[in-house]
Amino acid sequence: MTEHPLFKSSDSGLLLVFMEPGAAVTLPEFHTWYDEEHVPLRIQRFTTFRSATRYAVTSTALTPTGVNNAPDSTWGAFYTISDNSVFADSSYTSLRSERSEREAELFTRLAIVDRRIYRLEYDSDSDETITVDRTKLGLAIQTEQATPTYIVTNSIDMIDSASQEEYNKWFAEEHIPMLAKVKGWRRSRRFTLIDAGVNGTGKSGEEVVPKCLGLHEWDEAPEEEEQYRVACGTKWRKDVLGGEGEPKLVRRERKTCQLYRAWDPLAAIEAERKK
Repeated sequence: MTEHPLFKSSDSGLLLVFMEPGAAVTLPEFHTWYDEEHVPLRIQRFTTFRSATRYAVTSTALTPTGVNNAPDSTWGAFYTISDNSVFADSSYTSLRSERSEREAELFTRLAIVDRRIYRLEYDSDSDETITVDRTKLGLAIQTEQATPTYIVTNSIDMIDSASQEEYNKWFAEEHIPMLAKVKGWRRSRRFTLIDAGVNGTGKSGEEVVPKCLGLHEWDEAPEEEEQYRVACGTKWRKDVLGGEGEPKLVRRERKTCQLYRAWDPLAAIEAERKK
C-alpha cells in the first residue's frame, strides 16, 4: 500500500458514506446499484475492508442548525477498515477514475454524497475495563455476533484541544462504562475525521463535517431506557459540553440508523483462509 500523510498503514479506521438519492434517482435504482455494484467492488477486492453494512438513517439532529452543518441524508454505508493506507493506493483510487457507465451517470443525479474517512481512537472491544454480562442485559446469546440492528452516531466539534481531551476522557471513563450497562448495547468506538467531501445536486453552502465521531452499536433503540437517559445526563457530561454561559461544543450532529443490509468481507475472509 502507498503511504500518505493522512492515510497510514499503522491506522485502522472507518469509511462512512451518507447518501441522499433525491428526486432524480428512484430507490430501486439506488439500491440495485449500491448492493450489486458499489459494495461488492470493495469487499471482493480489498482485504482491508473488514465489514460492510448499510443503514437507513431514521433521524438527524443538528446543533446548532444552519448552513455550517453537514447535509441531511437518508442512507448510510459503514465500512470498518483495518489499514487506512488503502485510501491512498492506486488500486483503490482507480475505483473513481474507472467507474462504470452506470455509476458515473448515476453520480450526476444523486442529491448528496457525503463521504467521510476516520482514524480509530478508542474501541470498547479493546477496553479491559468494560465488562458486559449479556445474559443480564436480556440479549440473545445466539445472536451476539450478528450485525447490530441499530446505530447511533454522535459527531462533534469542541471549542479547543483542551475541551476535546476532556471529552475523550469522559467518553472512555464514564460514558461507555455507563452505556455498557444499558440493555441492547453492543460496542462503542470513537474516531477522528481525517478526510471528508460533500458532493451532489443537493449540496448547498459550505457543509462542515464535525471531526470527532462516537459510534454506538445496539441490538435495539435505547432511548426509552432509564439507564440510557441517566448516562446521557450526568454532571460530568454537562461540564464537558459546557452551558450557555461557557459553551465548549461548537457543533453536533446526531443520527440514528436502522440496519438495511450487511455483507461478509469476501477478500479479507479469503486472505485469512490462505494463511
